[in-house]
Parts: sequence; C-alpha cells; structure tokens
Amino acid sequence: MLSFTFDFATLPSFLAFERTMQFVDRLGIDLELLPMARDVRPVPAEKAEETVSERHFRVRAEYEAFDQRRYAAWLGVNLAREPASIDTQGAIDAMLLANRHGRGRSFATDTLRAYWANEITLDEPTIAARLKAVDVPVATADIEDLRAANEARIDELGLFATPGYHVQGQVFLGRQHLPMIERMLAGAGAFD
Repeated sequence: MLSFTFDFATLPSFLAFERTMQFVDRLGIDLELLPMARDVRPVPAEKAEETVSERHFRVRAEYEAFDQRRYAAWLGVNLAREPASIDTQGAIDAMLLANRHGRGRSFATDTLRAYWANEITLDEPTIAARLKAVDVPVATADIEDLRAANEARIDELGLFATPGYHVQGQVFLGRQHLPMIERMLAGAGAFD
C-alpha cells in the first residue's frame, strides 16, 4: 500500500502525481490518495539591499522554480500556468467525494492535467462538472465527516507536506524520493 498526499495547485504535487501513477500501475500497488491544501509561496523579488538570509531564500526559490520547469519539460508535461496561492478546498472536497465512490484517481488525474494545462480553474461550477464527468454525485451533506477522516488519516501516517508518501511504515516528502519508493514497492528494498 502506498499513501500519497498531494495538492491540486502545487507544481511539485502535479509533477510527482504523474510519475507516481506510472509506477503504481506498473507494480500493481494499492494506492491511497489523500488530498491536502498547501500554500504556494511566490518567488520573492530581488531587493536593492538584501540580507544574506533573504538572498539565500530568493536564490533557492528561483532555482526550485527553474528545476520544477526543467523536470516538467523532461517529463513532457504541459505547463500552461504559473503556480499561485489559491483556495483548493472545493477541489479537495470533490476529491474526497470521488474517493468515496471509487473514482478518486480518475478525478485527480483529469483535474490536475486540465488545471496545469490552464484549461480549467478550480472554481465550484468547474469542480462540480468534473465530478459529474466521473459519475460522482455532488452531495456535500457529510463533507465535514469526510474532511475530518482525511485529516485524521494524514495525521495518523505522519504526513505533513505535499507531495508526501507513506510506504512500509516510512514517510518521504518530495518527488526526489520516487526512485527509492519505487524500489521499496518493487520488493528490492530502499538500499539493496
């Protein structure tokens, strides 16, 4: 079993999602998708006078943004939007409903691809239409219970960031761990 936390509006989650689905399919692994809201921190603008700390943070953020774009190009992923801090709660709620009906992966895959290709927004009417497209009723009567259960599961696994993974009792944060996670799931062990 692989548990995976992701957010719809963070580029690292999207880039990890595609690769994760590839090896989950190849290895026939059970997958638990756990949506989680994350804030996107913009790359700070250069100041005329920066402290060493401010410069370090800015340069690191610039490099991370460059590296994410490079990785997306290497994967052949269409990125037609810039990361931005937006409210993803509606998409998360829809994901929880889709999970309950066994259509979480389909909903997440299609929604992530369309969002990052700048074909959709994550507003309520769009999300409701996407749920309908995967045959999931838009019923929110028990959404608070679904949210609480999702948050409890994320806490139980010790996950606190996206993309995040829980596999064989271990927590991994970030897509850089995907080769190790894949080896573990394939039965080779992380360091064999």
